[in-house]
Amino acid sequence: MSIFDSFTDRKGSGNSKWNIEEGMMPMHVADMDFDSPKEVCEAIIERAKTGIFGYQNYTDEYYDAVCGWFKRRHGVEMSKEQFIISPGIVAALAMCVSAFTEEGDGVIMQPPVYGPFFMVTEQNNRKLLLNYLKETENGYEIDFEDFEEKAKQAKLFLLCSPQNPTGRVFTEEELTKLFEICKKYDVFIASDEIHCDFVMDGKHHSMLNIAKGYRKLCVCTAPSKTFNMAGFSNSNIIVPDAEYREILQAAYRKNHIGGMNPISMAATIAAYNKCDYWVDEFNEYIRKNRDYAISRLEGSGMSAYPIEGTYLLWIDCRKFSDDPAKILRENGIIANDGGWFGENGKGFVRFNLACPMARLEKVMDRLLEVFHN
Repeated sequence: MSIFDSFTDRKGSGNSKWNIEEGMMPMHVADMDFDSPKEVCEAIIERAKTGIFGYQNYTDEYYDAVCGWFKRRHGVEMSKEQFIISPGIVAALAMCVSAFTEEGDGVIMQPPVYGPFFMVTEQNNRKLLLNYLKETENGYEIDFEDFEEKAKQAKLFLLCSPQNPTGRVFTEEELTKLFEICKKYDVFIASDEIHCDFVMDGKHHSMLNIAKGYRKLCVCTAPSKTFNMAGFSNSNIIVPDAEYREILQAAYRKNHIGGMNPISMAATIAAYNKCDYWVDEFNEYIRKNRDYAISRLEGSGMSAYPIEGTYLLWIDCRKFSDDPAKILRENGIIANDGGWFGENGKGFVRFNLACPMARLEKVMDRLLEVFHN
């Protein structure tokens, strides 16, 4: 039996995903139905025993844990001088928009893409430059010709890699081509790599390696998705260039955003130092969930490309409805509405596969029943 076969009932706990009506099946929020690693829980308990929860500075142990993980897992070199600690990656993207563009400037993104990419751009009165990913028989691909046209008008590129919601893990060649176009037109790259630890097929290539030496770069990372710790609101933003790091840090200071949660620090150190095995087992479990879900969709009129990374399945329901999320909700399943990810997401739903197989089986049974009836 896998450690991921067990399930902790979160109803009534205030958990965002499980704050739902009785009988509903939540598959929407990118929050696992698994407990965090036992090493993380033990570190939290030990830290709590001190009884002291005052203002917390960052320690060398913290930086060493984060740097060690990315060197060990992804071959990425980083140093503590390059860090900006952020309460979340969406906040970091908003700060990048504020710091590196002016009102009316163009910001590139690649729909279908995580909804807040649009929000942090539009709410700051910047111009959306939409480089739509292309559907092919083999999966989603980048339209490089269109990307270059957009880059001519842009100051900032918000990259999502691995890609949410399509589950693409972009190749080294694809990322290098994106970088070369950005470099050609002097576009700042802000790369959201929060799902970097979830790769079933291919290999995650960080922009810290792809664009090494490029000054206009920041890479957004966090332990939140990897270890189901989103409630701690802790992200590590890496800005290699000192000048641009100070520009971004100034945006954080201006908005009085910062600080470190002492419990979060203890949890992060334990996660990155002790939990390689947990992530390895998780990826294998999600691979099995992915393959099972896709096999159940065969012949149903619905389909999904086999995700290469993330734990989010992007299901095409266009044969049945332009708004399948509404139909599913009416029938007891909560899924993310594809339209939230962009115009080319309409008719899709995003499903969270980070749940025990037994639960996934029940959800897939109901999903097929809904559309076949």
